[in-house]
Amino acid sequence: MNDSIKHWGGLTCQVVDALPAGTSPKWLVFLAHGFGAPGNDLVPLGEALFESEPALKETVRFVFPAAPLSLEDQGIPGRAWWPLNLAKLQSQLASGKFEDVRNEKPPGLLAARTSLHAMIREACIESGVMPANCILGGFSQGAMVMMDAAVLSSDPVGGLVLLSGAVVNEADWKKGIEQQPLIPVFQSHGRYDMVLPYLAGGWLRDLWTAQGRTVEFISFDDGHTIPWPVLKSLGKFLSQRG
Repeated sequence: MNDSIKHWGGLTCQVVDALPAGTSPKWLVFLAHGFGAPGNDLVPLGEALFESEPALKETVRFVFPAAPLSLEDQGIPGRAWWPLNLAKLQSQLASGKFEDVRNEKPPGLLAARTSLHAMIREACIESGVMPANCILGGFSQGAMVMMDAAVLSSDPVGGLVLLSGAVVNEADWKKGIEQQPLIPVFQSHGRYDMVLPYLAGGWLRDLWTAQGRTVEFISFDDGHTIPWPVLKSLGKFLSQRG
C-alpha cells in the first residue's frame, strides 16, 4: 500500500493507492470527512474498499482531504468544512424545524468549494486524470461539501458518494443538478441517525430523483456511521465505473 501526503488547493490530503510506482490511476476518488473529525478520519476506508473489491487496486487512487478549519478553539480536536452552530442545530432537531437548514447557505461553503475545486484540478494534473474520471464523496458534512462541489462545477465529474448527508443551499443545488450531465450517485443513510435524521437523507435523494436522475440508495438499521455492508456496496459501485 502506498501512502503519501500532498498539498493541493491549499488542503492537506492523504493519498492512498496500491499502484506500482510511476503508474497513473484510472480514477481519483476523493472522500471528505465530517464535522469535528480529524483530517485523516476516513483514511482506513481506502484499505477496506481495496479489501472488499481487490480490482480497485489496479485502477483507483484515494484522496482524503483534511478540512481547512481547526476546531481546537472550541475544544474539539478535529476540523470542519464550515462553522456549525451546534446549539442551533440541536434546537432545530428538537423542535422539528430541521427542514429550515435546507435553504441555508452556510458561511464558509463557498470558500470550501473553491478549495475543493482547486484541489481536484491540481490532483488531476499531477495524477494524469481527467475530471470526468474523478469521483467525489464524503461522510456527513463531508458529503454535503462534496455534493456542493460536484453540482456547482464547470467540470462534470464521474460519480458522487453521499454517506449520511443532508441538504443545504437547496436552490443552488437544484439549478446545479439541472445543468449537470448524468452523474452516477451512491447514497447511504441510517434509519436511526440522531445527528442528521434519516428524513434528511431522503430530501437529498429526492433532489436527484425529482429531476429524473437515478440514485443507488442504501438504508441500514444503525445511526450516523458507515457500516460494513455499505462499504461493500460502495466498493461494487466504484468497481462498476470501469
